[in-house]
Amino acid sequence: SWFLWWLHKHCGSQMSGHSMHAGGTTALAITGMMLDLIQAAGQWSLEEFQKYVQVHPFLLNTLLHGSA
Repeated sequence: SWFLWWLHKHCGSQMSGHSMHAGGTTALAITGMMLDLIQAAGQWSLEEFQKYVQVHPFLLNTLLHGSA
C-alpha cells in the first residue's frame, strides 16, 4: 500500500502497520480512554485485543491504574 511504502521510506523498513496499530492503542490507553472505545477505534476483535493487552505489561498497567 502507499502508506506502508511511505512509512518504510521515511521511518525505515522496521516500522510496520502493526507498529502503528499497537502504538495507537497504547496512546489511547495513556489518555485514559475506555477499553471498549480503544477496541473499537483499532477495529480489534475482542479475542485479539485481550491477547494484545495481556502480552504488553505497559499497556496493561496503564489500563489498570489509569496513568503511564
